[in-house]
Amino acid sequence: MPRKIVKAPQALSDIGRLYLNGLDLFGEAQAERLHREIYRRFDLLAESPGLGPERNEIAAGLRLYFLPAPVVIAYRATDEELFILRVFHGREDYQAVLSITE
Repeated sequence: MPRKIVKAPQALSDIGRLYLNGLDLFGEAQAERLHREIYRRFDLLAESPGLGPERNEIAAGLRLYFLPAPVVIAYRATDEELFILRVFHGREDYQAVLSITE
């Protein structure tokens, strides 16, 4: 059974920000494609939670999953749940982005 996907409030805000930035820069069709792809990757991570490198030096159990967009999904997984902590552009300083997660 796949894990339940739990999105942190900041992750939801991140997704909205990425959508609006994509809408502004590339138009509705591309913003919608990225939005759908992010949610598809959540499903993938819920089924295969070991994807992406562990970043225990930032936070225990943290993994980063990189999409080609470039978008990064920061998450933790248990046997029951996938916790989406942040979703951010790959060119952002991930250590600065994730320092406020803890």
